[in-house]
Amino acid sequence: VIFMVTAPLIAKDILNLNLPKTESGDGKGMTTLGVAVNRDGQILVNGTPASEDGLRSEVKRALSENPQAQAIISADVETNYGNVVRAIDIVRSSGLSRFAIQVERK
Repeated sequence: VIFMVTAPLIAKDILNLNLPKTESGDGKGMTTLGVAVNRDGQILVNGTPASEDGLRSEVKRALSENPQAQAIISADVETNYGNVVRAIDIVRSSGLSRFAIQVERK
């Protein structure tokens, strides 16, 4: 598990960056799932509410598209610790072992 202060892998989407094009490279890029747990314990996948089964499906879909897929998991500081552990467990038991916990610097 990697604790992240920033999420440079998703910065392109957030900052609306237009990245340079190259002729080399595999063109696949990295598949990154954004998994969040809000204050009420609701799971969101890439900003959309999801059930536990929905999270499992999204993880499996991402892995089928790219076996090197990863997740960035974030949670509201007010949510129950068990909700966060459950989300991590779903991600890992669905086959995705590359993930990071997003935190904010004080």
